[in-house]
Amino acid sequence: WQLSGGMQQRVSIARALSFSPTLLLMDEPFGALDEMTRERLNMELLGIWEAEKKTVLFVTHEIDESIYLGERVIILSSSPTVVQEDIVIDLPAERDQLETRSLPRFTELRHHVYEQIQLAKKGHRVSYVDINLQAIERLDFHVAQGEILGIIGPNGAGKTTAINLISGVMRPDVGSITLAGEDVTGMRPDRLVRRGVVRTFQATTIYQER
Repeated sequence: WQLSGGMQQRVSIARALSFSPTLLLMDEPFGALDEMTRERLNMELLGIWEAEKKTVLFVTHEIDESIYLGERVIILSSSPTVVQEDIVIDLPAERDQLETRSLPRFTELRHHVYEQIQLAKKGHRVSYVDINLQAIERLDFHVAQGEILGIIGPNGAGKTTAINLISGVMRPDVGSITLAGEDVTGMRPDRLVRRGVVRTFQATTIYQER
């Protein structure tokens, strides 16, 4: 069997949705796809979200994608990571690849996010620590039920680390992770899945290669 990259990601999303998740974690799911396939899957993801109102937290390197998909976007600083800015995406709820991207407000948001990422690359931070080996200093944010929240930042900002912490792949040294009022810090991935926390990955293998 052979599936295109786009079809593999569709299967990956469908597989995640089959668990009826309360929280869907997406770690750059469209990063390896060409632009046209990425835009088509962006529209399909929004269609699924509008129909089912799942809570979605997605990581991306694409500024336009973060603004197009997100109701909010948090920008991460360089490592050790803090939330540099939490931006409300005040665009019309109904999104269209051509019309939404041509709005003056879309352009304003894009410029602002771009400027913040450039500042992060130059080392601008909300706060500072002395221990350079620390990956994340303080990652404090919330995701409302039924919300799409985008995470963006420079390379090495800890975006995938944040997803790994939330999904139980890694355990934080300090701090806590709360799901619907329950402390799930350090909970195993299988137990989190039973609580509705499901993730997709950057690379997807549907069939074992021979």
